[in-house]
Amino acid sequence: MNATTIKIASALCFLFMAVTVMAGGFPPPIEDPFSQPSSETEGTTSDDTTTGKSPPEEKSNNLAEQEESSDIPINLNDAARIEAGKERFHSTCADFCHGHEPALFIGRPVEPHHAFETIRDGGKGATPMPPWGDVFSEEEIWELVAYLNHLGKAPGQ
Repeated sequence: MNATTIKIASALCFLFMAVTVMAGGFPPPIEDPFSQPSSETEGTTSDDTTTGKSPPEEKSNNLAEQEESSDIPINLNDAARIEAGKERFHSTCADFCHGHEPALFIGRPVEPHHAFETIRDGGKGATPMPPWGDVFSEEEIWELVAYLNHLGKAPGQ
């Protein structure tokens, strides 16, 4: 990752937000980015008698279990990963959008996969968040998620 790319992406984020505010503000969010995904299999039994198939395996709503999930390639509680995510957040995300004391994240647990996808793909119209998947590697995005996860465990302001 090169510093010029980060500066350009950050400047574009700032410009997008400025234009949006001047045009009358942000549209209302479609969904709360911190809400737990709803389970489509609530109320179903362990197997479907009409098709003979078991229902799809659902993700756990327990954030502690998700943090230790085998499909997350890093340990979200690793101090070095959290620090790397913090440094990246403060040199990019904080400077232009979220601020250095991001109340949006402090004391608010994040669902790791949702946070990863939002950073990688952007807000997709629900928020003005630009996609960072072309700027950061997957490992760097997971380190940002580790930092956000750490902030989510901090006492709220």
